[in-house]
Amino acid sequence: LRRPLGGRLGGRQVLLQYLPAQRSHPGAIVLREDLHAGSRPTGESLGLSAREADVVRLVITGASNAAIASQLHLSPGTVKKHLDNVYGKLGVRGRGPLTAFVRDMT
Repeated sequence: LRRPLGGRLGGRQVLLQYLPAQRSHPGAIVLREDLHAGSRPTGESLGLSAREADVVRLVITGASNAAIASQLHLSPGTVKKHLDNVYGKLGVRGRGPLTAFVRDMT
């Protein structure tokens, strides 16, 4: 994860953050309470660009790459590239896991 990932744990809004290894420190995963609890996660808070967030919004409605491309005035190849970037940023593989991830976050 390049940016903190938000979610709910025991009724509290929490953030999960990966701290990469540096020199003699092996790295860590940090779980902490979100000070901005109650706000819905945004594309930006998940590390997505505005255009990637637009693509995700349409993917979770079931739209195909061609339909997304048409609606956002992009080429289907650009939509595929945005999805590849989203999958990498969120650590998911495919539309189903992406949709489940987004629905769990909202």
